Amino acid sequence: MQSVDWEPKPSERVYYRSSVDGQRAYVVRRNDEECLRLDRPGEELIRKKDGTWKLDEQLYPLTAHQLAKVAWVADKALCACIGEHTESKKDWLNTPERERIRFMKEGPDMGNIRDQLYTAIMTSLKDLTGG
Repeated sequence: MQSVDWEPKPSERVYYRSSVDGQRAYVVRRNDEECLRLDRPGEELIRKKDGTWKLDEQLYPLTAHQLAKVAWVADKALCACIGEHTESKKDWLNTPERERIRFMKEGPDMGNIRDQLYTAIMTSLKDLTGG
């Protein structure tokens, strides 16, 4: 009989945290056994699911700065697609702080599809801000 290996989609993962070293892992199936894969992209590090692993129920909220950066990166990609090449080249960290703060509060404020994208992202991810 062939073994059944299984790994959930990212949106379906159940996370655990090690009480020994604090590492985070999610449930997978290897060789017909439920085990844990460390949460490290590009690496497959499997651990035995034992009593040292506890269900990770802690919420890791995004800060307003992180949420705005997600919207900024999406806006840059959209600008590249719609031919606004000057806007698509702007970098978050090299943008003056005043402009970043304005973007966090208002988005691109262009009255077009860029504003719609900003609103969609901020609305969709607001539950991840923890408040």
